[in-house]
Amino acid sequence: MSEIGKRIKALREKEGVTQRQMAHHSNLSQGTIGNIEAGISLPNYYTLIDFADYFQVSLDDLVGRNPWSINI
Repeated sequence: MSEIGKRIKALREKEGVTQRQMAHHSNLSQGTIGNIEAGISLPNYYTLIDFADYFQVSLDDLVGRNPWSINI
């Protein structure tokens, strides 16, 4: 699992959001969300921005540039 995938999954679970809900919000498939979380694929720049906005965190926090800001 990629670090980004771990962080996205941790945020999603912390907020009580399902993969399906996140997929609907982001206009992605549930499988795509699962693949991102599993580290099979990486989100593009626009998807990262969407996820950061969705969870109200900075891109730095989302991608782990501030590892202490989000507990995973």
